[in-house]
Amino acid sequence: KGFAVAPVHRPPARRDSTRLDAATITRREGSAYAKPRAFCALCLSTPRRRLSSALCRLGMSSRCRLLATLTCAAIGASAESVPTIDASCVGCPLRSLADYEVESKDGVLEITLVVGVARLVTPNTTFLTRVYNGSFGGPRLSLQTGDYVNLTLINTLLDVDNTGTFNTPRTLNSTNLHVHGLHVSGMPPGDSILVDVPPGGGSYKYQYFIPEDHLPGHHWYHPHHHGATAVQNSGGMYGSIEINDPEFTQPGEIEALPIEYLEILNMPFKGGFDLESTQAQYNKDLLHTKPPFNDREHLLVNGGSYPTITIEKNQWYRFRIGYFSTYHNLWSVIKDAQAWMPGSSGACEWRLMAHDGNYLDQRPRKFGLLPLTQASREEIVLRCTEVGSFSWESIKFGATDIYGLTEDDWAAVWGKGVDKPQAFDSFEAKIATFEVVDSDIVAEDLKTYTSNRPCYVASTLQEDETTMHKRDLKFSIAPEDPNNPDGVLVFGINKREFALEGPDVYAFSVPVGGVVEYTYQGADYHSAHVHINPVQLVTATDDAGVTPLKTYEENPFAGFSQVGDWFDTLLLGAPVLKTRQLIDRYTGDMVVHCHILIHEDLGMMSTINITGVEGTRCFSSGWVWGCGDCYTGATGKRGWCYVDPGPILTGSPTTTAAPTASDSTFEPTALPVEPSASPTAPPRSKKDAALPLSPRYRLVVIAWALAAALA
Repeated sequence: KGFAVAPVHRPPARRDSTRLDAATITRREGSAYAKPRAFCALCLSTPRRRLSSALCRLGMSSRCRLLATLTCAAIGASAESVPTIDASCVGCPLRSLADYEVESKDGVLEITLVVGVARLVTPNTTFLTRVYNGSFGGPRLSLQTGDYVNLTLINTLLDVDNTGTFNTPRTLNSTNLHVHGLHVSGMPPGDSILVDVPPGGGSYKYQYFIPEDHLPGHHWYHPHHHGATAVQNSGGMYGSIEINDPEFTQPGEIEALPIEYLEILNMPFKGGFDLESTQAQYNKDLLHTKPPFNDREHLLVNGGSYPTITIEKNQWYRFRIGYFSTYHNLWSVIKDAQAWMPGSSGACEWRLMAHDGNYLDQRPRKFGLLPLTQASREEIVLRCTEVGSFSWESIKFGATDIYGLTEDDWAAVWGKGVDKPQAFDSFEAKIATFEVVDSDIVAEDLKTYTSNRPCYVASTLQEDETTMHKRDLKFSIAPEDPNNPDGVLVFGINKREFALEGPDVYAFSVPVGGVVEYTYQGADYHSAHVHINPVQLVTATDDAGVTPLKTYEENPFAGFSQVGDWFDTLLLGAPVLKTRQLIDRYTGDMVVHCHILIHEDLGMMSTINITGVEGTRCFSSGWVWGCGDCYTGATGKRGWCYVDPGPILTGSPTTTAAPTASDSTFEPTALPVEPSASPTAPPRSKKDAALPLSPRYRLVVIAWALAAALA
């Protein structure tokens, strides 16, 4: 159940799910939408013994019948052909994602993602769910700055989609793709959320260009088809993206550390949003738990249940953690093992390197509580200095009955006192176990260092406020009729639901090359995500102008979020919350939405219109931070230096001045336009990266390509 043979050609875009009609998209994307042809699709649940008669009744052409017969015979046209993912073992060794990595070659990544169905076996239940390439968590894409990416998305889900009502859960088998966190174009064939890849074998070829000065870091991809985003992402459709810059260096002791990727998915089955009941309105075969799953949520790490992560005593490790969940948050600690906990020996410690793929200006930074909030990626370094088993788990938000915590402690992390909605939505659970084994490694500390940054993430803290474009972002759930608080609720941004046409399509406009300051309302509950360009936290105060956020040195429970940090998804409790964003390179649509994805599906999403000339850069030509100026281009000005005991310059900058922050003015500068996000002739040879597909899925891809050729 849930599979379909891929068609000869992608059907035309649906008018009810995109404001770009077929003619417009054809002009923008060339052959991607040219002249829709007839296509054939066959449900793979058709028993093989009835295949011939079913094909005749469908009235397929002889070529389609031959193709479908060969494909179904090879794949196995029965419900039993659905791949099984075994996540039933509790506490088994962590599954490494190294085997699921796909690297670009010669500057190009050719990759195919096939959306299908798999049977997930957990410790307590079994159910069918949607996945990429037959795996829980798609392949990890390893990219270099300057790479071209040609990504083909094929949707083999059953063509039994529901149309539903706009701004409600709907079209649950239609899909598309969002590359979350990447600094790339938001227009087709790039990171557009308006692309529609329908079920029954629809396909689309995305094309991205990774800028040569893209900041290295950890990002991810997931569906973004409005109405189906929450169900698909929460059900298992996600994957990591790694951006590398061969010119970007860090201290040798950091570069030498082992790196492990952790992909955490929290699947909701009870509460305000649950997968099973939402799906059951349309197709009870998917996400239907057998036996019934009665727990609130099920948490998986790298596709495993509460795995064991084995580390050596005294060894520092780099963990790139992706919390790819869309509903409840985790407020995590290492139980009874951190120095701030009463009676603890301080056996384990962690320090922060980056938020959302954006390195801190000074790192690694000490902190206490590790929040994992919707869509966040946190890079940390961790070590334990004692042999033993240490439980990594999530505690209740606002808890004051453990570890001697107070409301002031939570305010030092969150920006205000205990918050009832966050307390209600927090999830108490074990995440994993750190199993520390003995070693001969001598414990050594890590020095704090700083490094040059790409100019599109150069600090805005010294920016002249009179030159900025100031905008409000108000996330809210409010009655449609103010006089009827029990009536229909509107999920919106700036009091408007997501719209595809009319005056509410755009929240507002901003110019490329400009600096924007956002003032938030509702970002203490709604995780605010902006596409394309990350944002820098510049204000987080109470109503009196006092900053509640504390450093680790001021409060060892705190230190996680600080003014000056960069995010792409922001969730903080401070009553006065402001960020700044450099509108760099790209014009057109820049999407903003709540990353509680069921809220997005219900309408809490909007589009910012970026005006001006494509390719216009936004950066400070005079800004100095740490080792030197920010950098642009493929080479030059990368480098780092220690903050204490003094600057030790390493890399390409020519200055050796101690870390300082000088006043500067951001001036939009029109630079030569870099290769567009839709390259047609990359100046490098194209060598296909190996597709991480099972044999069954390889056959689907081959059949799809053969069908196109026959047609």
